[in-house]
Amino acid sequence: MKHSSVFSSSLLLLLHDLILLLCVVSVPLPSMADGAADRLALESFKSMVSDPLGALASWNRTNPVCRWQGVSCGRRHPDRVTALRLLSSGLVGRIPPHVANLTFLQVLRLRDNSFHGQMPPELDRLSRLQALDLSLNYLDGPIPATLTRCSNLRQVSVRSNLLTGEIPGDVGLLSKMLVFNLGQNNLTGSIPPSLGNMTSLIALFLQSNTLEGSIPESIGDLKSLQLLQIAYNRLSGAIPSSVYNLSSISVFSVGNNLLEGTLPANMFDTLPTLEMLLMNNNHFHGHIPASLSNASYMGDIELSVNYFTGTVPSHLENLRRLYFVNLSDNQLEATDSSDWEFLASLTNCSLLHALVLDTNNFGGRLPTSLANFSSSLNIITLGSNHISGAIPTGIGNLFNLTTLSLSDNHLTGVIPPTIGGLRNLHALGLSGNRLTGQIPHSIGNLTELNRIYLQDNDLGGRIPESIGNCRRVEEMDLSHNKLGGQIPMQLFSISSLSTYLNLSNNLLNGTLPLQVGNLRNLGALVLAHNNLSGDIPTTLGQCQSLEYLYLHDNSFQGSVPQSLSSLRGLSELDLSSNNISGNIPEFLADLHALQRLNLSYNDLEGNVPNDGVFRNITAFSFIGNHKLCGGNQGLHLLRAIPLLVGSMNLLRSGLSSQSSLWLCVR
Repeated sequence: MKHSSVFSSSLLLLLHDLILLLCVVSVPLPSMADGAADRLALESFKSMVSDPLGALASWNRTNPVCRWQGVSCGRRHPDRVTALRLLSSGLVGRIPPHVANLTFLQVLRLRDNSFHGQMPPELDRLSRLQALDLSLNYLDGPIPATLTRCSNLRQVSVRSNLLTGEIPGDVGLLSKMLVFNLGQNNLTGSIPPSLGNMTSLIALFLQSNTLEGSIPESIGDLKSLQLLQIAYNRLSGAIPSSVYNLSSISVFSVGNNLLEGTLPANMFDTLPTLEMLLMNNNHFHGHIPASLSNASYMGDIELSVNYFTGTVPSHLENLRRLYFVNLSDNQLEATDSSDWEFLASLTNCSLLHALVLDTNNFGGRLPTSLANFSSSLNIITLGSNHISGAIPTGIGNLFNLTTLSLSDNHLTGVIPPTIGGLRNLHALGLSGNRLTGQIPHSIGNLTELNRIYLQDNDLGGRIPESIGNCRRVEEMDLSHNKLGGQIPMQLFSISSLSTYLNLSNNLLNGTLPLQVGNLRNLGALVLAHNNLSGDIPTTLGQCQSLEYLYLHDNSFQGSVPQSLSSLRGLSELDLSSNNISGNIPEFLADLHALQRLNLSYNDLEGNVPNDGVFRNITAFSFIGNHKLCGGNQGLHLLRAIPLLVGSMNLLRSGLSSQSSLWLCVR
């Protein structure tokens, strides 16, 4: 699992907004005679923007300026505008430069509108400005270098715009800055070393840009820094050692870059207040520091998609606030019970929501302690490792699990019937193991399931009828097993099946039930390599969402049903290696979405159509049908002529074998 941390991003934004409320303080201002200039500036502002929602309806001559919507005035100078807050007001246009004439302005917040164009360079005239929030608009162009003249700025947020160019090199002149948010733009260049001069900085947000180069050493001078968010860039090199000494940091987010190096052994001792560590999708290597056991405030740790090696530190029971752990896609190891001790210690973390450990080198037997996690655990993934042994029968105790993935390991034994206790499970992945026995009847208790992956095992017996109780399943793959008997018609009562149903490469026999037509939303049906027989059911034509239909390598007989002409979105159809007879139906040439067609090794006869998929001789295959003729000249088949009424003498002449509608002649 590649985790993008929607939860982490949402929490960062919440923390950001809370800081905005705290960082704007009141400053005594000198007096001024009147606010006529402010009224004129606001009237000019209104005249230059579009206001489709009427947010500025109160901005008229009958109301005092200080009662206008979004306008606040000072206490000592009640006729002077000190704040303009027009959040989520639907305003459209460029930000009028006249706003710079509000010379007493301390707060300018135009967040979440539809402003476009560049940030006005005239903003540098707002010498008293403390808070600037232009986020969630469509502003483009560079950040004005003149902005650094607003030396009283404490908070700047221009996130989620279309800004380009580099961060001004002398941005460190804004030495009073508390929150600096340039995230989610198109900024390029490097992080200016002068940022280290913002010694009061609490939060730095530069995420989701295209910043390159290394993290400057000067970041380590930001001794008050609590939130560092520079993920989703192209930053490279090692993290300066000084950054690991920022003891106030609670959020350390550098994921999705090109960073490298090892983590200091005492990292979690020098960062005692760390709550979120997001270093995923980089090139870090070495061991996860044993000092992790001291990170008692840690809630979210994401080190996935790196090159970490060795074992996971044990004795993590003190991490009582731990909520999310993602160590997937590394080279972490476990070979014996002592290496798995970390798992037992994590069972004491009663708030743990997700444990993501897939795609590593974990081996040995899966500890029975897996069943001892608290009911708060929702997600556990251990897929793509080298784990052997049986699935612990106590797994059914984790009744609040929504995702269980143990796929692509070396697990043996049966699927424990206790799995039916996971009544909140949405995704079950046990594929790519060596599981034997039958699919337990208790699988029908998993009524919340959306996805079932049991393929590539040695499961036998029949598909249990109870599987029809899983009425929310969208994807089901039971392929490449030894399942036998008839397909239970209850399976086709799962109308939620939409992505695919794959039962291929089993030992299924009997006819395909007419109830298959209930799968009206199904995109792909794969029944190949079984022992199915009888006619292809006409009800398949009711599955009008089908794009892929694979029935090859069975014993179907009869003709291709005319009802398949209703499958207007069909992209691939494979009926090869069956006993299908009759003509190739003309409607196949009219299925304009059809890209691949395989009718090989059947008993088809008569004319090969010329249109649609049949125009491209590489898009369809018909080999092994010896009674076909006509079609594209490149097929080098006998010529086909219509068999007309009264043409019995042609038949007597014995020119060639014929179908019911065509003659094949030399």
